[in-house]
Parts: sequence; C-alpha cells; structure tokens
Amino acid sequence: HTNQTIFPAQSSEIFHRFSDRKLVSSRCDKSSEMASKIILLLFSLSALHLEYVTAIRCYECSSSDNKYCNDPPDTGSLQPVDCGNGGVCTKEILTVFDKTVVSRWCGDANFCKNVDESIATCSLCLTDLCNSSSFLKSSQALLILTAFLASIEVLRRMFAV
Repeated sequence: HTNQTIFPAQSSEIFHRFSDRKLVSSRCDKSSEMASKIILLLFSLSALHLEYVTAIRCYECSSSDNKYCNDPPDTGSLQPVDCGNGGVCTKEILTVFDKTVVSRWCGDANFCKNVDESIATCSLCLTDLCNSSSFLKSSQALLILTAFLASIEVLRRMFAV
C-alpha cells in the first residue's frame, strides 16, 4: 500500500469525476423512475382497454340472405348489434360445393377452434365493428406489442451511458 500525495489540481479533477459520476447516477435514477412510470401507464391503459372491449358492437349478417354481407360488406346497409359482456366479433367464410357464404356475428372466443379449416376460414376480433374488414386484427395483441416495444426502448435508453 503506497501513500499518494494529492495536489490541489488533482483534487479538483477527482471532484469533477465524482460529480460526473453522481450526475450520471442521478440521470439513471431519473430515467429508471421515468421508465417505471411509462411502463405503469402502458399497463394501466392496457387494463382500461381490456375493460372497454368486454362490451363491443359487431355486424350480424349472412351473405346467404343479405347481399350487403358479402366481402367486402356494404357497412352503410348493415345494422350493428351490441354483443354484451364477453362477446367477440366473428367472421366466417364457408365454401361448400363452390358456393361461398360470408357470415358475421357476435360470438364466443372459442368458436373458431371448432371450425373445419378445409371448408371455412374463421376470424375473431375485439374492437367495435371490426368484423367488417377483410383482415381482422386483435387490438389487444397490438397494444401488448406496442407496450413491449416501448419498454425495450425505455430500457435501452436507460442503460445507454
């Protein structure tokens, strides 16, 4: 162990290094706090969104008896219905003997699990009137993906020095 003499110029330099580290540490603490708040906000919004989607409106029709229900539908001629709690919008395209029927309705989240994929395609979605589109998307999956990507970006910035 050797004794070192610290001259006034060196002590000033050491102080600035220590201050810079404290400043970086303070920035990390603030970034960490901000990241926590952002993540909490995203998950709170997610929870609110999940509550919101428990009662949605969907189109209910079948192209077998309503020409406006074809794909794409004439949504101006279709009446939306309230699905109630726990309902999802469903769209099924069934082809039998070269005849295609498009059906849209409020359904159960498990309905598409029982569809024979050799004759039908079935889609579920969770937002108002979403069963009018050709390609149905889950808004919950999109929200979760957005929250995940935002969390990664916040963490990347937080640990970048």
